[in-house]
Amino acid sequence: MSTPSFPLRAVAAHVPLPEAPVDTRPWSFADPNTIRQVLDDTGFYDVRVEAWETRLRVGTDADDVLAFYLFQLLPAPAWPVPTVPS
Repeated sequence: MSTPSFPLRAVAAHVPLPEAPVDTRPWSFADPNTIRQVLDDTGFYDVRVEAWETRLRVGTDADDVLAFYLFQLLPAPAWPVPTVPS
């Protein structure tokens, strides 16, 4: 199971969480079968999945790319603690 989000971790401190029925990390939805299963389990039917490819621009330099991955893809506890220059 992937690491739960911050709100889920807060809830989990008080009640047990069920196991996720499928892998819910960002790239797991690249698998059409995962998409179909999730949508089918939530009441959708006759789901058709079509491939769509595009470029994802995440920044103009290495710092932008690092910031994108740190703040968009990693769970909150993995974020670096910012330092304030003295």
